[in-house]
Amino acid sequence: MEERRPALAVVVLALGMLLCFLLAVPGHPARAGFQPAGSQPQIAIDSLALSATAVEPGTVTRTLTLTNVGSGPLHFYVFESAIPLDGPAAVTSAAGALRALEGPVQVDPRIGAELRAVGTVDFFVQMRAQADLSAAHRILDWTERGRYVYETLLAASRAQEPVVRYAHTRGLPARTFLVNNAVLIEDGSADDVAWLAARGDVARLRAVRAYPLADAEAAVEAAAPDSVGWNLGELDPNRGLFGTEAARVWQELGVRGGSVVVGIVDTGVNYEHEALVRQYRGNVGDGTFVHDYSWLQPNLLACGDGSAPCDWSGHGTGAAGLAVGETEDLVEQIGVAPGARWIACQGCDDKDTNTCTEDALMACGDWMIAPTRTDGVTGANPDLRPHIVNNSWGGDGCDPWYLAYVEAWQAAGILPVFAAGNSSLCGGLGDPGDMMPALAAAAHYPSGKNPYGGGPSCHANPPGCDPFLHQVKPNLNAPTYAQTASRNAGYYTTMTGTSASSPHAAGCAALLWSLQPALVGDLGATFTILEQTADRSLLATWNAGDCGRPACAGASPYPNYEYGWGYLDCYAAAGSLIVPWVSTAPVSDTLAPGQSRTVEVTFQCTPTSTLPVQPLRGTVRIRHDDPSQDPLSVDLSFLCMATEPVPRWEQSVSVNGQPVAHPAGPLDVRPGDTVAVVDRVGATFSETITATLAASWSAELALVSAEAAAGTVTFGPGGDSLAWSLQGVAPNSTHPLTTTFQVGSGGWITTSVAESLAVDGAAAQLPATAVELRHVQPPLTLAKAGPAETRAGEQAALFLAVGSDGAVRDLVVMTDTLPAGMTFAGNLTATYGTAWQQGNAVYWQSHAGEILDLPLLPALPDRVIVSFDVLLDGGLGQVIRNTAELNWGLGQATAVHDVRIAGPYNYYLPVIFHEPAAE
Repeated sequence: MEERRPALAVVVLALGMLLCFLLAVPGHPARAGFQPAGSQPQIAIDSLALSATAVEPGTVTRTLTLTNVGSGPLHFYVFESAIPLDGPAAVTSAAGALRALEGPVQVDPRIGAELRAVGTVDFFVQMRAQADLSAAHRILDWTERGRYVYETLLAASRAQEPVVRYAHTRGLPARTFLVNNAVLIEDGSADDVAWLAARGDVARLRAVRAYPLADAEAAVEAAAPDSVGWNLGELDPNRGLFGTEAARVWQELGVRGGSVVVGIVDTGVNYEHEALVRQYRGNVGDGTFVHDYSWLQPNLLACGDGSAPCDWSGHGTGAAGLAVGETEDLVEQIGVAPGARWIACQGCDDKDTNTCTEDALMACGDWMIAPTRTDGVTGANPDLRPHIVNNSWGGDGCDPWYLAYVEAWQAAGILPVFAAGNSSLCGGLGDPGDMMPALAAAAHYPSGKNPYGGGPSCHANPPGCDPFLHQVKPNLNAPTYAQTASRNAGYYTTMTGTSASSPHAAGCAALLWSLQPALVGDLGATFTILEQTADRSLLATWNAGDCGRPACAGASPYPNYEYGWGYLDCYAAAGSLIVPWVSTAPVSDTLAPGQSRTVEVTFQCTPTSTLPVQPLRGTVRIRHDDPSQDPLSVDLSFLCMATEPVPRWEQSVSVNGQPVAHPAGPLDVRPGDTVAVVDRVGATFSETITATLAASWSAELALVSAEAAAGTVTFGPGGDSLAWSLQGVAPNSTHPLTTTFQVGSGGWITTSVAESLAVDGAAAQLPATAVELRHVQPPLTLAKAGPAETRAGEQAALFLAVGSDGAVRDLVVMTDTLPAGMTFAGNLTATYGTAWQQGNAVYWQSHAGEILDLPLLPALPDRVIVSFDVLLDGGLGQVIRNTAELNWGLGQATAVHDVRIAGPYNYYLPVIFHEPAAE
């Protein structure tokens, strides 16, 4: 049996003095403490979107105006990201840790079972009062934030005093815990359980449990690993490479995790291992070590005497190695963030069962909030808390017992990273990794395959796919079966299980926080960056996972319940925080109430920034301490061109389906003709384009259709114009718009379709064009027939016919004014249109819009249009000329008929001569 530290009746945590030799935490220019009641800042911003266009080399500056409309000082700072970061700073549970535990006291059934078995029981007494830490997420300054969380927890812990006094009077060992406001009672009886359960200020009695380490296979020691293992190397799933690209971050970006501290809750760490000794925060140089604030053994002394780090298993040493390990000579590089420092707490302390005892894990959770000296009691100092805590352990899942710790770490700005668990079952994620505020890492072998089960988490089932809520568990997949430090100095081992994947994620986060200090404590943005930059390029059938995916994923294999949002990609994650084409100034400031500050956002177009797909998109994230708002996210859009665009505009026209040689015209058209105008627009240069084509036409043309393969067509209110907008279309290509018109009738002579094209960013635009149309109608003929002569006083029938060589839609009018000697006598008829008589004239007109399609010069009287009778009167031999006139929109025709007045008819009777008879 391991030696146990003496139980403490009351643990009084006091602020200790900063140790000058300890590594300082990343600083922030603005010191933003908790605002006193009645004095709260409030941020206002003039825009949440900025766009710009520039030609390489060139810069464009836009501005954001931030105003403090509140009553207290406003602190803010700004950083850029290549991906959207719209979410809150905190990652919260679907339900949230209970802040005021209501309802009857909850008594763990295991307490009764243990009492019946052995007569006494060790159990936790959790107080009903719980600290509300929600305000901490708005505190920007690292030091102030940690102190606020610690002091708020300390104030809530005063509720434990009656329980501690009771334990004293009963002679029972009692130990207090800060974060979940609980007291551990040892060797309690049934009477003790009953008395404590009856108290109104007690919310829950819980038996002590133990939790396994999250590994599954025996480790194999080796003298030394590869210089850079596969797990730190290239990530290209489609080529069978499944590293994390961590080495590329060191080599290309020069980022190694400096100024970031990673906490390890595990079996301990061999601080003298060659790959870990330099990174240990307790190493003050020259072979000297001060272990206070960097090491704690809170419970069983499974190794050592508590004064210096040790590791009874090697498990914690392996986890620390994968997170930050590297030899000083760089010969062995095993950790993702070898420039980061580590501290450790031995939360996994039962070597007989290879487990982590619950009281040790809780004590470690408290210690990470405010590290103490190695005695675990004195000098508690939240200023020295780590930035990230790796936890390569977990339970069976669906137990929220550690949620208060995970949320308290987040409130203090600490990133909680957990192993997802090694269950082979779907829905078998381990707790606390299955909790929403925990970043859970699943595992994959060098082959890329996940050897374990997966989600979903019972805390969000089904989860949503909102990239800012982080409900899909596991969050991502990271390497396992990777070489790391062994507990034996100078030796290395292969670590397996999700115990190995978790420190990869922790180390990757350390790289991000080292690269961008403004990201420190922004848990929501950190989750989003790690998830949304994860590699999802592999579309093999197996990488969607046997456990399936949420319905919100749709047809995409990601996110899913085995690989989360994809394979952890440290280089892509870090790259998202390096946005070379935009910069902001100032990056931080403090505004008094009523004060405004202009933040300049400068877009810079360089040869490098012309290469990616355009337009470039990014985000400016503005963190602030306004308690009523989440961090602000300003969307950026930047079109960076290698040269100014040269507009392209090709135009073709067809009439009745027949292409014309000269689209500008003038083109002869007739009423009823169909005219189609095809515009192909684009621009010649190396980036995407935005263009607008405008067209207008007169009332003589009726729009039949407007069809575009891309872009958006909008029509003017009068129906005589349109605008066609193209955005982000491919360069060096053209995109068609076809507008089809029908030619109308009327007396118009010419009309046109007028068009203009504008391409954004072009140095010179092309001139406007017009398709000229000329109204042409076929000639009409008028024929008139009747008798050639007639006698005075007699009636005669006259016939008129209209002929055409094509369809005519115009109004056609005929006028036949009868001359002297010719009088209208009735019998007026009309085959088409309408005829009438007025005075001594006959009129006829076609119906409006009627198609006249009659033979040219018809044979009368077969196609008579109009006929009527006239009465003739005149002298003998007189010729009466009658002229009829035909008029239409663009022409005129006449027809003449002559009739001669004949004399009276003579009747010649035969004269019979009789010869005289012969005498």
